[in-house]
Amino acid sequence: MGNYPFMSGITLIQDLAVVLLVAGIAGWIARRLGLSSVVGYLLAGLLIGPHTPPFSFVDDQERIHTLSEVGVVFLMFSVGMGLSLQRLKRLGLSLILATGITAFLVFNGTRLLALAMGWSELRGMFFAAMFMVSSSAIISKVLSETGESHEKYGQRALGITVLEDIVAVFMLTLLTSRVAAMNGQATGALGQTLWLMFGFVVLLVVAGLLLLPRLFRVFNRQGAPDLVILFVAGILFGAAMLANLAGYSLALGAFLFGAVVAETASRETVERSFSGAREMFSAVFFVSIGMLIEPISLWHMSGWILFFSVFVMVLRLLASTVGLSVTGAPLKDALKAGLTVIPIGEFSYIIAQLGVDAKVLPDTSYSLAVGVSLLTAVAVPLTVRQSGALAGWVDAHQPAFLRRLFERYHVWLEDVSHKQRQNIIWQHSKRRLAFALAELLIVGGLVGFSVPLYNWIGMKIELMQLVLPGWQVAYWVTLTILVVFPLGGMWKSLDVLAMLLADVTTRGSIQEDRLRMLVERGLRVLIVLLLLGLLLPLVPVGLAHPWEMVATATICVLLAALLWKRLGQWHRAVLGRMERALSGGDAPTARFRSVFRYRDNWNTELLECTLPDDALCSGQRIIKLALRSRFGCSIVQLERQGVLVQNPTPELSLFPGDKLLLFGSPAQVASAQRFLHQVRGTNGESSTFDESELGTVLVPDGSSKVGQTLAQLDVFRNAGVQILAIDRSGSVTLNPGGSEVIQGSDSLLVLGTAEQIRKFFAWLDS
Repeated sequence: MGNYPFMSGITLIQDLAVVLLVAGIAGWIARRLGLSSVVGYLLAGLLIGPHTPPFSFVDDQERIHTLSEVGVVFLMFSVGMGLSLQRLKRLGLSLILATGITAFLVFNGTRLLALAMGWSELRGMFFAAMFMVSSSAIISKVLSETGESHEKYGQRALGITVLEDIVAVFMLTLLTSRVAAMNGQATGALGQTLWLMFGFVVLLVVAGLLLLPRLFRVFNRQGAPDLVILFVAGILFGAAMLANLAGYSLALGAFLFGAVVAETASRETVERSFSGAREMFSAVFFVSIGMLIEPISLWHMSGWILFFSVFVMVLRLLASTVGLSVTGAPLKDALKAGLTVIPIGEFSYIIAQLGVDAKVLPDTSYSLAVGVSLLTAVAVPLTVRQSGALAGWVDAHQPAFLRRLFERYHVWLEDVSHKQRQNIIWQHSKRRLAFALAELLIVGGLVGFSVPLYNWIGMKIELMQLVLPGWQVAYWVTLTILVVFPLGGMWKSLDVLAMLLADVTTRGSIQEDRLRMLVERGLRVLIVLLLLGLLLPLVPVGLAHPWEMVATATICVLLAALLWKRLGQWHRAVLGRMERALSGGDAPTARFRSVFRYRDNWNTELLECTLPDDALCSGQRIIKLALRSRFGCSIVQLERQGVLVQNPTPELSLFPGDKLLLFGSPAQVASAQRFLHQVRGTNGESSTFDESELGTVLVPDGSSKVGQTLAQLDVFRNAGVQILAIDRSGSVTLNPGGSEVIQGSDSLLVLGTAEQIRKFFAWLDS
């Protein structure tokens, strides 16, 4: 019995080994078949799980649940990293509205079906949430593999699936609260639940935006990337646990932390450092979901799986097409995007898991979610490849009156958008409204979570048997200071808006000054009543003792008198950082799109190509590769370690990990991609820093290289070494230039591997 903890650890390592090996094999087979690797992971879990003897290599349900929770933290962190506030702004209001319309139609369409089938309201909500969110992992992979990710409709589909991830996170949070209420835990009304949730989100995001960049700078100054990885991993799990302690899902904390990291200058460093762990634990998550499925239940549920798969594909196609068309997308593009966003995935499994654990959904819901996901994932490559033909046929056969209706609607939409950009009130007020809303949510979060935090601190002090007299006063003083300044900043913003609205609405009227003053006062009273109505239900009444309240008020007054200016500067710094996070390029406007109409009959393609680590073309200049003359295509963009190079010059060298954007016909870019993906054999000469050494080589007097310049010899290309210095009769030249002429009996200091230096000498002596 004493060895049990040790054996448990060994068993967990064994489980991880089995899961990762089988996931790698299944993912490779799925890709060879033209499917998403997620399909392979799910089938791998189905094969090795506890329900498929004699292949049940992993049979402990608790360990499977642990693996899935670790996997979901990394998966949601990855999803959050793909979405930043700046990217959200670049997607544009029209795409945000289209996503909202799509989610609304899918959610209510599924709930109507649940009502018709006699299900309870909460069960219908869970099923609706399962089907209302597409799989960003599957869709991005399919678009990348089919070369459609840079098409207009592909960008719209990617935008929708990214924004639906946000919808899923909030749906998951709401469902968690509903389950807690069902189990007798006090969660408050729906409005209060939403209020606290948004407050928690804003608090976590603002705290991250303030603290993370400074901490990253401290670590970067020390040149310690290994410490950055440990630091980020620790905060990642801490954010997930913080969300769990606040009564929300682990997924919410991990997602928000990923979104905050995406706003920092260290995003690329973190993304590269975590790429391996992210891929590994994301695969672990999908495999663990597959392990929870009973294969026999898939067979028994096959009819329902087929029915719901068709239902989901048709409903998501219609909903997204309507959403995009209503917000200004051409019908053909809307249909092509709708045919792309049909698969459900990762969030559906998480929601199904929550429903099954809460006994809201039957155990077969796992099988249903995974089965529908598998069928839609298998279908989406076909629908994407045929989307052009299908959308073109629908567009060509739509009635003439419907085409005219769409054209007039789009013209009207462009006019509305143009008038909005010309609206002075809106241009001057939107920034203040955004900050006022953010500060209101900060205050709501601080006040709403003050009681749980107070109780938690008190419990910890009691458990640790600490004697901390006056900690209650210190707590309430800190909370009051943290609340007062965003509340004051929010009041200033709303007060300016009240003055602006009063001036605009009363301009040119009889007794203009008096009327403007009355309108201003009325708006201020309305703002006060609104704030009181929102915040008073959250205020903890009766928790603090009277002496604590008196002491808190006294200390706050003294601190305000002494530190008012300093605290005001801190508040402005917070607003400045928030503003920088929210800044970014505006999305293309409807007016711009009306001039430059999109065409899809060029027979061209933009294809992403990432050079493998052992690519044959590594180190070669673009001009040497001759892609234009060989294949007829060109490199229009290059991304290296997060830095984008537009229209790279022919003299630029390529290196492993470079992401290239190829432009040409589909056949041309496919041929060029195959050429660029060629790798060295097992006996290649790839080397690392650790293998490089300095060596001295004497130039033979009779060498054919004597009398030529270093530029003419092109030593690195021909021999793979670098000449660092030349010793000629005791005169040493460091870092010689290309015009330096090699002479007999020169001593050369070269850098390379031992094998490269040996070959260099043989090359000189030839």
